[in-house]
Amino acid sequence: SPASGTAGTIGDSGDTFTLTAGANLTLGGSSTTVTVPSGATLDVASGATADFTGATVTGLTNAFTLIKTENVTSSTSVVNVTNCFSTTYDTYLVLIYRLLPVTDSEDLRMRFLVGGSEVSDTGYDFASRYFDQDGALSSNTGNNGTKFVLADSIDNLQGSGGFNATLWFNLDKNTSAGNTGSYTGTAQFADGSGINHSSYMAGYYQDSTSVQSPTGLKFFGGSGNITSVKISVYGVTK
Repeated sequence: SPASGTAGTIGDSGDTFTLTAGANLTLGGSSTTVTVPSGATLDVASGATADFTGATVTGLTNAFTLIKTENVTSSTSVVNVTNCFSTTYDTYLVLIYRLLPVTDSEDLRMRFLVGGSEVSDTGYDFASRYFDQDGALSSNTGNNGTKFVLADSIDNLQGSGGFNATLWFNLDKNTSAGNTGSYTGTAQFADGSGINHSSYMAGYYQDSTSVQSPTGLKFFGGSGNITSVKISVYGVTK
C-alpha cells in the first residue's frame, strides 16, 4: 500500500493484464477516476461485471444513455413518460415493449408533454404504412390533428404479444427556431382479429421549439385503458 499521493505506472505498450475468473478489482470508491486514453480499449469479458458506481470514467463514449423507463403492470388510462427530453440530447431512442390494451381492437395514440401538461392543440401530422401476414397493405394518416396514432387496432390477448415499436425522435431543444419534434420508426403488432401487422411510420408537430418544447410523451388509447407496457427512453450521443 503506497503512501498517500504516490503514483505509479504498470506495464508497457502492448502488455495485457488479466484477472483470473473469480478475482475482483476494486477501484478506490466514490473519488476514483478511471481514464481510458484515446484509442485504447476497455474489454469486459463475457460473464464478467464492470461496476463503476460512484466513479468518474473519462475517455469512453457511450452512444446510448438510458434516461427513463416506465413499467406499467396494471390497468391505467394513460402512460406518461415525463422529463425524458432535455437540452442534453437532440436525438432519442424510444422502445415500446409489449403494450397490451384492455379493450380488444383498441388503437394507440401519442402526444407530446411540456412539463406536466399535454400538447393537445392541432398540429400533429403522421403517416403509417402497414402490411399484414397475408401481404395486404393499408395506411393510417393524419394532418393537422390533435394526436399521433401509432396503431389503429391492437389485439388485447397476452399470447399475441402486444404492440412493440422502435421509435427515433429528433427534437431541436437547443434552438428556439427549430421544430418542436418529429419521429420515425417501425412496429409489430397483431390487430383485433389476431392478424400480424408490420409497419413503418413517421410524424412531426407543426410548430417551433419557441412555442412548444417537449419534455416528455403521453401514450393512451382511443377509449379504453392500457393493461401493461414497458417504455424506455435513451439519449443518443452524436
